[in-house]
Amino acid sequence: MLLWLSRFFPRLGPAGLPDWGARGLARSPGTWVALAGALALLVLARRRLATRRAVMAGLAGCAGMLVECALLLEYETRSGVLYRDLGLLMTAFMAGLAVGAAAVGRAGGSARSRGLTIGAFVALALAAAAWLGTGSPGGIAATALLLFGCGFLVGAVVAHAALLRRAEQVRVVSPVYAADLLGGCVGSLLAALVLIPFLGLPATAFAAAVAIALGWQGGKE
Repeated sequence: MLLWLSRFFPRLGPAGLPDWGARGLARSPGTWVALAGALALLVLARRRLATRRAVMAGLAGCAGMLVECALLLEYETRSGVLYRDLGLLMTAFMAGLAVGAAAVGRAGGSARSRGLTIGAFVALALAAAAWLGTGSPGGIAATALLLFGCGFLVGAVVAHAALLRRAEQVRVVSPVYAADLLGGCVGSLLAALVLIPFLGLPATAFAAAVAIALGWQGGKE
């Protein structure tokens, strides 16, 4: 981005970006302060049922967008023709959203099912990180499958958030959906501006695993 912008703003040419890296971030006090603040906010959010739903849906949207951005950018890097196959890849993700939400809606969204869904989402994000780290073999078929699985689990977690404590759907659907969209917006900004440029694609998928793990809402129905 700096190389491109320097064509219009020459002063940016000699400017350099800090090479953070995973080790640099782990050693930075600011990283741990930010994590502690995020955990404190999550603990406070659990006190109210409405905020618990919003946090769960928002983190699902954020984690899903992190994985989606990493997979799409990796596919573009490998094939060089993302625009040609973008419709198919996005269809796979959107189909997963529909199937995941429908599956949870029919099952009823129990506490055990919610825990299994969160665990499966963490496992998929970690698998995506490992897959990206090994060179992403399999081409468009593997990418579409991972996007379908990611969409399935995002839809399932958002449906679980809406069904938390057997909520009345007419009353909670708007704030839950809004939280999901807001989380996706934040996830796209984090992926594009911070995580992918400075930490890389595998680390971005790993961050998604951490994000969705923080969204787990335990307890009995």
